[in-house]
Amino acid sequence: MMNIQADISWIKSELTKVDDPELIMVFKSLLKYRAKHIKTDWWDEISHEEKDEILAGVEEINSGDVINHDKVMANPRKWS
Repeated sequence: MMNIQADISWIKSELTKVDDPELIMVFKSLLKYRAKHIKTDWWDEISHEEKDEILAGVEEINSGDVINHDKVMANPRKWS
């Protein structure tokens, strides 16, 4: 299994040895691409309405205001 922290430490130590400007540009390009194209925080990407729905659902679950699967499946037309 991969140890991310060990890999990061190794990469950092190896980067200090790099003196090739073209290789540095490749690393920069990879990191810039990642920052631009990979969404790291999905919460920031959803609408306020969606956030409100999610938070309301979590609140209902936490308060016990839920209906279990068996009850829903006993009368599915009631819930559609």
